[in-house]
Amino acid sequence: MNRRVFWLAIILVVGSLAVVSTGNAAPIVDPATGHAFELVLTPDLTWHQAVEAAAQMSWAGRQGHLACIATLAEQEFVIAGLGGGPQVNYCWVGGYQDRSAPNFSEPLGGWKWITGETWLDSGPEAPGFSFNNTYTDYTSEEYLITWWGTGALNDFSEAGYGDSRGFIVEYEHTPAPVSGPESGAARALLGSPSPNPFNPRTTIAFDLPESGPVRLCVFDVAGRLVRTLVDESLPRGSHEAAWDGRDSSGREAASGSYLARLEFGAKVETVRMGLVR
Repeated sequence: MNRRVFWLAIILVVGSLAVVSTGNAAPIVDPATGHAFELVLTPDLTWHQAVEAAAQMSWAGRQGHLACIATLAEQEFVIAGLGGGPQVNYCWVGGYQDRSAPNFSEPLGGWKWITGETWLDSGPEAPGFSFNNTYTDYTSEEYLITWWGTGALNDFSEAGYGDSRGFIVEYEHTPAPVSGPESGAARALLGSPSPNPFNPRTTIAFDLPESGPVRLCVFDVAGRLVRTLVDESLPRGSHEAAWDGRDSSGREAASGSYLARLEFGAKVETVRMGLVR
């Protein structure tokens, strides 16, 4: 399936009739981090639809996710590399406001990146923001969008999806293989859930290159924690964890896409799975 046919299928699924076009010929790679970024001009997607669409993209063997522009240096690189502020104006990125967070307050409190990266809202390393929590008649602005031709990050309402022009997708850097005796400790390997899609239960396999603390959690596509499956020290080798489609309170999770996130030392890997009720 070529790229245009694939994206037309995605847009039909999410209910948009817009024609998709990319804003640049190929993703740009940030030499400071190894992360790649791509602009996808797809009008009229909600933030949640942009999260879903970005997660379906891949490049050079890397799975995409809605971009998390966590530092000023990264923001400046992305704006310049993708054509400047006017080109990336009104494009969704992967930040959302968690109203249940202990530090929630308007307009800057409780914000998170969907990847769990550290949120910086002040200091010389923080990206530029333009938050105000008001826009026309939108009263709840809990999602992040690029803004007003400057590339600043702004809080925005999902109800204003008709104003969005698309989204920015990020492809995480994959470390190069390490040779020598330390090569086995290069990364933890998170396998594909089986079955996937599933109902009512799936098994997630993972390999640890050495013993150590490991955390395996299930998140929804908005980055909210659904269930912690593993949070302990495990020996080197192959392991499995099962998810029965329920949250931490024992309630059945709704049908949809979820992310299994494995944290092992400094390594983080994520795999997508679908629950079908």
